[in-house]
Amino acid sequence: MKMKQIRCCWLGMCFSLSVAAQSSKILTIFDEYNDTLKSPFVEYKLKHEAENAFQDCNCNDSLGRVHLEHLHSGVYTLRIEQKCVRDIQIPLEKDTLVVNLHPKSIFEAGEPSHIITAEQLALSGKNTLEEALVYLLPSFYASWQITADKSEMFTPTSMKGMGPDQFLVLINGKRRHSTSILHLNGTFGRGTVSNDLVNIPLNAVKSIEIKTAAACVWHGSDAIAGVINIQLQDKPIPATIGVQGGFYPSGFGSGKWWTKEDFGNETEGKIYLQSFHYLDKAQKGFLSLNADFLHLGHINRSEDYYGDIYKQGDRNSIAATNPFWTHLHDNIGFKDKKVLMAGRAAIQQASAYFNLETPINKAYFYAFGGVSYKIGNIVGLYTFPKSESAGTLNPAATPYGYSTHLNPKSSDYYLTVGAKLKVGVLGNLDISHSVGAQAVHNHLENSFNVDLSYAAPFKDNTIQSPTNFYAGSNYYRQQTTDIQLHKLYPIAKGKAHFEMTTGISLRSETFGTVAGEQSAYYFTPNDMTRHQGSTQKLPSFHPDDVIERNRNNYGAFTQIKWVNRDTFYNYYYDEHNKLIWDTLHFINHLTIGGRFETFTNYYGYPIFKIAGSHTYLGVQNEVEVRLSWNQGFRTPSLHQIYFSGLSAQYRTTDPSLVYIASNESILARAFKIQQLEPEKAKTWNVGGSWRNKANQLEFKIDYSNTTVYNRIIFSSFEDDTNKIFTVSQTFGLHLKERDVTAVLFFKNLPTTTTHSVDISFQWKQNPLFQWVLGFNWNQTKLAATTKFGQKNFTGLDRQETSRYESIIPNFKGFILLHGRSKKITYKLQTTLFGQNAFIPPDILNGVPVSGERLLYAKQVFNNQNQPIIDIELGYFINTKSKITIGCNNLWGFKSNENQTWDDIEVRMKNATPLEKEIWIASVQRHGTLKYSDQVQTFGVGGAFIYIKWTYNLF
Repeated sequence: MKMKQIRCCWLGMCFSLSVAAQSSKILTIFDEYNDTLKSPFVEYKLKHEAENAFQDCNCNDSLGRVHLEHLHSGVYTLRIEQKCVRDIQIPLEKDTLVVNLHPKSIFEAGEPSHIITAEQLALSGKNTLEEALVYLLPSFYASWQITADKSEMFTPTSMKGMGPDQFLVLINGKRRHSTSILHLNGTFGRGTVSNDLVNIPLNAVKSIEIKTAAACVWHGSDAIAGVINIQLQDKPIPATIGVQGGFYPSGFGSGKWWTKEDFGNETEGKIYLQSFHYLDKAQKGFLSLNADFLHLGHINRSEDYYGDIYKQGDRNSIAATNPFWTHLHDNIGFKDKKVLMAGRAAIQQASAYFNLETPINKAYFYAFGGVSYKIGNIVGLYTFPKSESAGTLNPAATPYGYSTHLNPKSSDYYLTVGAKLKVGVLGNLDISHSVGAQAVHNHLENSFNVDLSYAAPFKDNTIQSPTNFYAGSNYYRQQTTDIQLHKLYPIAKGKAHFEMTTGISLRSETFGTVAGEQSAYYFTPNDMTRHQGSTQKLPSFHPDDVIERNRNNYGAFTQIKWVNRDTFYNYYYDEHNKLIWDTLHFINHLTIGGRFETFTNYYGYPIFKIAGSHTYLGVQNEVEVRLSWNQGFRTPSLHQIYFSGLSAQYRTTDPSLVYIASNESILARAFKIQQLEPEKAKTWNVGGSWRNKANQLEFKIDYSNTTVYNRIIFSSFEDDTNKIFTVSQTFGLHLKERDVTAVLFFKNLPTTTTHSVDISFQWKQNPLFQWVLGFNWNQTKLAATTKFGQKNFTGLDRQETSRYESIIPNFKGFILLHGRSKKITYKLQTTLFGQNAFIPPDILNGVPVSGERLLYAKQVFNNQNQPIIDIELGYFINTKSKITIGCNNLWGFKSNENQTWDDIEVRMKNATPLEKEIWIASVQRHGTLKYSDQVQTFGVGGAFIYIKWTYNLF
């Protein structure tokens, strides 16, 4: 049997085709290479639309033809070897059927997998693919960040609680590029690079395939936590225009439905278009087009500020501060005593994606990709007049302080072109080339460069710094060429076969930064006065820190799969004493693979994989057990090796400038930071599944254990300023003049072990009622020798440890009920998030935190007590138009609410005034942060009420 047949049989692709009447009763099935599906290994099953179960159809001949005599007229579903499906109508209109077997699926037998359909994505009520995945994929975690600069616009994501850079994102089975930014601030995934899933229009997705086991042999060394494969639309869909809009009523959960007490337009919506076109009369080629415009308004869940405004205490009376609040309301837009935008950044985005496939002679050509342009508005923490002492304000120039807005502008493009063709006896060849890039241009409004006010000839303080700046940019480009050859070797008269896939990949990467305008990075030379010589909120890239670095990756792999089928016959007597024969199948899979990858800046490493499964296919039930072991590694990203620059970090109540030193820099060597080495990982998975054919029930459970060695982290802050300034001055970095207070380095250090359990259950009784259940439990622990306090451990404090062990919820589960009738669609979903926690650093505002005193600063969030309920109801106005209303987070829960000092004081014994001051300043930011800025899970804006309308153009 040929590769195309096996792809059809085992990769689980579904198709639809409607043909109307003619007298022919013999159907010949072709693949996209014009080969007929003929082999003793191919089996066919038929099911009439009025029946629940498939029946054996032993009616194919040696020429690959299916004989359909003695069938009543009507719509039948033809299934080839359990997986590949086409709808046909009897009598036939034509006697040929073309099956597109283009292998974009990432599924391999014997390994854990999950599918999310386009219908489920549409029912999610979410406007972005990233948010939809949070509520439809149990092992996927992501949430909007607070006070995290560009990480508020590009969310760090996780699979099974592992890092954003430890799983791959594919489109139609081909690798997609990551973003150009590093997560530098206090978020999950600090020090990593993630993939921006918001860029891909939700309506462009046909399905999402998730492989939750490591997939390093086939897809690349860094697929440690798994793979998310986004399948673009490739089947007939109506040309449609859609509009969706909604808002967040602030006090929904507390009875204050329509009150607005803060600055921000808590709205959300999008407009989208989609179409599908066949390119030829034979319907072998197609073009799918999808585009959307997305609006995400600010979400603000901050509270009133009760701290000092001015440095001198006597100036902070109510009467003295009235002019400040008047200025804030009239010029900034905040209401009452709010000074912070804590919830979600505002984003405007336009995206367009396409998917093209067509035969050309004896080859099959495909192309897909898209472009995206995004503008964000991120509001920084307010710079008060008292901040003069922190070197961030000149009171003569900005007497009331300022509220800085960071407005990043991101451009993103991705394109894959490829062809599949038969190469004689060698097998089937797939050649593709992918290019992708992302750049972020940093623009600041209402910012300030204090050194410009104090530098000569401006020492009279009458000259103000500009308030709008271009603060530089960062970019990342990637090109990948993949060549794969697949060959099948049947043995034992079709009862068994070997498949061998070999391939090579060539990948080129480029990472770089661009300096901002001079006024954005200017600092006064040889002036040791404490002024922060750079733009506030986001320090500008300085020419000394500008880089462009390249590297190439070369990989080759071979994977061999052995499949064996045993057939047994069983008989029994029914209630009429009639002899009934059952055909039982047992299928065994064994896969062994190896890969070797090398980088131009690192030595090569081998990768190995072994996976096996045993499947029972009965008349009513299918049962599978599976076991796999994978080895992989992840080289440091170019960002982690070469990035350098300033970052504003909140280590106390005021921001301070921290220098991120390149791992290749002399500063890193002076502090004995070794060159980064690749992370190495070992993963094993065990699981099983059960499926009842008659009742359309399916249950899966999988456990994975992943150990990552030499994990790449941010070090703890290096505060030896004397050494920092001495070394930096020698090499012209001028860190003292730029008011740098600490340095951060990338380094290899901990070993982490992640346990994860995934459970899914589906019951698709009929279109009117479908039930989906998903659950994930995960736990990540640092090895005992690398935890805080151990003798051989340096460089990671409690707070950094907690970013691995406790910041991601320890479980997530959901129950989704949905269905449709002729006029109505509905959805009801309940989602539960598990516990997570924030643990402060070992020194908080200069005061050591240890022992029982740590308890007062630790925040544990029991989110499992707050179920998220989503509802939706849709109505078809006519065959072309549908209107839908819904509400996400019906009860308006907002996660991760900080405890108040009154709650903390109950736990404390003899709390000191200093401890209370530290708590209120650091955790609550003087009352502004009712909800944590370190940990977020769900419900950032509370309840979201929306309405959407779709119209089929033709």
